[in-house]
Amino acid sequence: MSLHNQQKPLKNPILRTMFQSWIQACGEGWTHWQVLVAYAFSVLFAVGLLVYASMMGLGWSWIQMCAAGLIAWDLTGGVIGYNHHAIKRKSLKETSKSSPLHHNLQHIHPLILVFFNNESWLLGVTIYWFITFFLYVEFLEIKPATGQRRIGKNGQRAVIGFECAVALFLITSSFFAADIPTDFQVFGICVYSISCVLTLILMNTPLPFQRTTAIIQVVGMIFLGMMLFPPDGFQWVIPVYFLKLLVGFTAKEAVDEKWRYYQSKKRGIAKCPLKKRPIEVAHTRNISPREPRLEMFSIYRVKLELIRMGRLQHVSLTRQRLPT
Repeated sequence: MSLHNQQKPLKNPILRTMFQSWIQACGEGWTHWQVLVAYAFSVLFAVGLLVYASMMGLGWSWIQMCAAGLIAWDLTGGVIGYNHHAIKRKSLKETSKSSPLHHNLQHIHPLILVFFNNESWLLGVTIYWFITFFLYVEFLEIKPATGQRRIGKNGQRAVIGFECAVALFLITSSFFAADIPTDFQVFGICVYSISCVLTLILMNTPLPFQRTTAIIQVVGMIFLGMMLFPPDGFQWVIPVYFLKLLVGFTAKEAVDEKWRYYQSKKRGIAKCPLKKRPIEVAHTRNISPREPRLEMFSIYRVKLELIRMGRLQHVSLTRQRLPT
């Protein structure tokens, strides 16, 4: 039973909805207090950014303050949510290879900052992103109850095509919209384009090297960010943006002992997960009359792994013949 299912359900409908949305987006295994801390930190960071802008006299309008607050709230909350072991366990069970791609394409935060000085464009792009943010959580994320997505692979490919078309439209429009500084344009286009390329590289990296590769990519982007010039007050965006998308969401990781048996359980080798006590592992295989021999090498691999971890208590093998 997962940890959050052992807790008492929240009585307040608003808090219950917020908690369920967080679980749906960031995986199972969160406590109520962990989610509260994540929400509180993201809100405090957004408020702190607005206070900083006021104290430094940046002269932001209410549209710019709303856009900046939403970007700060989403990115900082995502850094916490996507670097928890719950999202890592969830991503290990993900069978769709397009999931990280359409997720990262939806994060058009750098392109929003391109239009930061043009309030009409900034308002429209921010509203579009915020609407698609909720649509993504509702229709593209995995349902915790079933572990399945609400749309299939063809739908996900359509989403990827749509997001690419929107990104190209925004990049093209930035050359014709008014009050678009070249520094903002270069910053947004470079950061968004590089994030897509790094996502594709990370998706094709072997699992043991994914987290290391993601960290190297983040460090490289921090170095590159010293040569880019975002709007004042957004110098923090590059490290937080790539920590969320690359290290947090895209990079898969062997987070605990249960991962060791994920592939084994799919092949029917281990019949029960590892726990914090000695366990029994039984291997049952149906043997037809035409296949009288039982292959032993797989269960011996499990046995050697359990001996190495000091968890072995008993290993049993059974054979069952199928009716002729």
